[in-house]
Amino acid sequence: MNFFLADVRDGLGPYLAVYLLTEQHWDEARIGLVMSIATIAGIVAQTPAGALVDATRAKRLVMAAAASW
Repeated sequence: MNFFLADVRDGLGPYLAVYLLTEQHWDEARIGLVMSIATIAGIVAQTPAGALVDATRAKRLVMAAAASW
């Protein structure tokens, strides 16, 4: 899952920045701030999510629920 999340984040990030700059008329500072907050939130969420997956016996159910969000 982490591999695919990184692929989406790295593949989508440049396009999101260009979209916010050209279509939404955000400045570079706001774009950087929002993208940094998203990265930090992902890092912070990894530890409790990993602990949940490690603690449960229904690993496939947890993965399916996470993929459906």
